[in-house]
Amino acid sequence: MKNAKILHNPNAGKQEHDKKTLVALLESHGVECGYSSTKEEGWQKLEEGFDFIIVAGGDGTVRKTVVKMIDAQKKKERKPILLLPMGTANNIAKSLGIVGHLDDVVKNIHKRKLKRFDVGRIKGRRKDMLFLESFGFGIFPTLMSRMEEIPEREEATPEENLALALKELHKIVLEYPAQPYTVIIDGEPYTDHYILIEVMNTPSIGPNLRISPNADPGDGEFELIMIPESQRQELAEYIMNKIQGIEKEFVPVIIKGKKISIATPAGLLHVDDELKRLKKAKSLSIAPEAGMIEFFVQ
Repeated sequence: MKNAKILHNPNAGKQEHDKKTLVALLESHGVECGYSSTKEEGWQKLEEGFDFIIVAGGDGTVRKTVVKMIDAQKKKERKPILLLPMGTANNIAKSLGIVGHLDDVVKNIHKRKLKRFDVGRIKGRRKDMLFLESFGFGIFPTLMSRMEEIPEREEATPEENLALALKELHKIVLEYPAQPYTVIIDGEPYTDHYILIEVMNTPSIGPNLRISPNADPGDGEFELIMIPESQRQELAEYIMNKIQGIEKEFVPVIIKGKKISIATPAGLLHVDDELKRLKKAKSLSIAPEAGMIEFFVQ
């Protein structure tokens, strides 16, 4: 019998995914489980003796777990992760092709197929920052700030929350003032006024906007997405189509590379689901750390 540690965000997903049902699900597949709620103190303690880690939650829970593992353990000591997606967007799970009923996802451990996952490191502030999905400026951190001001609706479904975020984002795209940025990627400079700058490791961001469709989180490179003032209306139309349930392609400027430098004005930025603020203009450098973690995949 395999041994695993469940790290569970009980606030993610539907209430039937509680401690009892999760443990029972894993045990039915021959896995003996320890359990910690990420809402309780001490969840970060990653004891020895487990064959792998199970993360049951959304993108934020995955990021918290991976960052803790990187901080606390040497690379050779890190255990693979079985991801049980229970969040609203689940962009990380989707980037790995992890879809379907949880019972089907758990079967991945028996296939023993693992995918390496890169982590981005951002330098230029007092402390380095890490990201799994994306890091950037412009409309997305503004969206995150707006959503924090909206009262949480306990009865809302993930689909309703995504729809609300898309409507707010559409408003922001129409009114957000483009900002000057200078970006250097693998030695090539780009300067313009942009409404969005994103360094992407996964295909989708935020409310499942697939703006980097060919991103591979395990290829040792990032996709730099830049949306200038000239594409504002095109992006707004793409978002409105999504609100109406219509999937149409939107093609921003996408440049693939490893070493990225961004000269940014003061203001909001985001690191995955964390909102941060620069008090003054900064130059930040971003590079992938290849294969820092491994996930079970289908």
